[in-house]
Amino acid sequence: MTIPNFANMCFVIMPFGTREVGKRVYEFDVLYENIFSTAISMAELPEGGNLVPKRADTSKTPGIITDEMFRDILFARIVLADITGLNPNVFYELGVRHSLRPTSTVVIKEKHSDIPFDVSNLRVFTYDTEGVTGFGGALNTIRDCLSASLRNEVFDSPVVASLRDDLEWPNYDRIFEQKYRIQSWSELQRQKSTVDEYINEAKRALENGDSDAAIASCKGARNLVPDSLHINMQLAVLLKNTERFQEAEQILKEVIISHPQYAGAWRELGVVEHKLKKATDAVRTLERAVELNSDDSDAWCSLGGAQKTLKQYGKAQDAYERGLKVSPSSTYALLNYFTMLAVNNRSLPSLSGRENQLEAAKDTCKTQMSKDINLPWSYFDLALLHFLEGEMGKFEEILKTGIIKSTAPWQVDTALNTYILIRETGALQTETQKAIELTENCSEDKDWKS
Repeated sequence: MTIPNFANMCFVIMPFGTREVGKRVYEFDVLYENIFSTAISMAELPEGGNLVPKRADTSKTPGIITDEMFRDILFARIVLADITGLNPNVFYELGVRHSLRPTSTVVIKEKHSDIPFDVSNLRVFTYDTEGVTGFGGALNTIRDCLSASLRNEVFDSPVVASLRDDLEWPNYDRIFEQKYRIQSWSELQRQKSTVDEYINEAKRALENGDSDAAIASCKGARNLVPDSLHINMQLAVLLKNTERFQEAEQILKEVIISHPQYAGAWRELGVVEHKLKKATDAVRTLERAVELNSDDSDAWCSLGGAQKTLKQYGKAQDAYERGLKVSPSSTYALLNYFTMLAVNNRSLPSLSGRENQLEAAKDTCKTQMSKDINLPWSYFDLALLHFLEGEMGKFEEILKTGIIKSTAPWQVDTALNTYILIRETGALQTETQKAIELTENCSEDKDWKS
């Protein structure tokens, strides 16, 4: 398939053939050949060179014309739309262009034709082919309109005017040849069906506990649609959850390049960077995540975790508190906030007034434990809750089970570091030292290969 050069294309939307409009007869094919195509070829590009005209019926490429037309409407450097005669196909194609592109759409009409009220807000340029100077005047009008639009790149879409704060467009200056190789609508549907099969295979693999197969299926889908936000995020999270952090980091960085305003990608990248012991990078990344979405409790807590690693305990306390305000039922935010309070005040925090919140946290942990989810953290969280309340018997029992449920030494080290931090406060020295020794001994006794 010959790839068109969209960078210099002016796609023309207009009626075809001979049409009677009111009491006048218009030869639209003659207008295109003698005026439009000539005026377009005279319009200069800002970087040098001239526009090249194209109309849907002039295509020499085999295939379904509708597929090619949609690509031309989307990718053409500029579109010239003649609404003379109020042709419904013209308005449909113009509406598609206005929905897809914020700039570089020039609307024209012959001077005797009307503008319907519904689109009276459009900026419409008028051309006149009558009289001695009509031909040259029409040429100059169209050429000048196209040249000005190319130079200024002002928003000319009424869709954008209404919704610009809610819309985001890709950078249309990029090269599209590698990305858009689909030759027909049917081929697009076949590709979508294959992608759906990969995604369904990934879901089935996850249900069967086969993370490697799920990752392989997601990679297959990503090969077909490399820019898909959903597929890239799903793959990155799978890689993160299976501790393939470097692979996850690379994908998340690519997602941020293509979707810089997507807060979820910044959050996940920050978590991965922290796992890769890049705490300073993680803090910067997570600060961007909460800047983009201040209602993300997980992002605030992840930020607190990275700041805690850097011993920025005051900032960590603030971050966990923000996470707790956003999600008052978050056990993770609650316990880490208590821990940072203890570190910063050098004493265990008062639990007075928090009884209902603590009981709700316990219930959450017990529910997760009964369903074997959020392991081993549901056990470690419940153990810490009992420790803070001085219930050492329950604490020891649940902590031991949490270590048994752990699948990697770093999980136990994470729990251990909490008690080491609390010991530094000087409070409950005996109990904290006992918790540390218990954690270390149980971890040493565990067979990590099993």
